[in-house]
Amino acid sequence: MTRERFLNAAKILLNIDKDELEAAGVLTPGAVGGSDWTRFNDEPLIFLVKLPDDRYARLWQMIEARQPKQKKPGSSFHAALTVERLIRIKDHLSNQKERDAINEAVAAIYKLEEVSA
Repeated sequence: MTRERFLNAAKILLNIDKDELEAAGVLTPGAVGGSDWTRFNDEPLIFLVKLPDDRYARLWQMIEARQPKQKKPGSSFHAALTVERLIRIKDHLSNQKERDAINEAVAAIYKLEEVSA
């Protein structure tokens, strides 16, 4: 987990509403007096540590669902290397169909980079 994802997870945790936790089955709906909601607000880390595994899994799913989508590190760099290698290969090919196939592969890589940006 990166530093940014950890910080995002903490921010997400502190911004989840009671009704969302109840709907997800993390908190018991309608609990009063000494409730999990009080512990969640007063000591969120203690709440996490004491949470049973099944409820912790539900909370983790809520947090992960709200995390920003993560690109693979260095994907643009790897795409650029791949394109460079393909172009070098293409320069040594005499068959036009093979050269066209390389051009299509390069175009597809560029398109994927646009979509994932």
